Amino acid sequence: MGKWENPTVSPYAIGGKMGEVVEVDSKGRIVIPISIRNKLALKEGDQLVAEIRSDEIVIYRVLEENVLPIKSNGLKDFLSE
Repeated sequence: MGKWENPTVSPYAIGGKMGEVVEVDSKGRIVIPISIRNKLALKEGDQLVAEIRSDEIVIYRVLEENVLPIKSNGLKDFLSE
């Protein structure tokens, strides 16, 4: 199989940015491509934050010093806005 023949990951360029296209599975999950995991030294068990910015989903590493407690329905309230 060639470098870009994996059916769930393919390269793309849009708006001058380079990235990889991933698919959402039936349970809403995506796989972060190995090239990105390696570059960021992500490993099993690492925690990431997924956030909505305009019409994008942005995912970044949780930094323990930046974690603040929120009430249990905080995310539900935010998403319902």
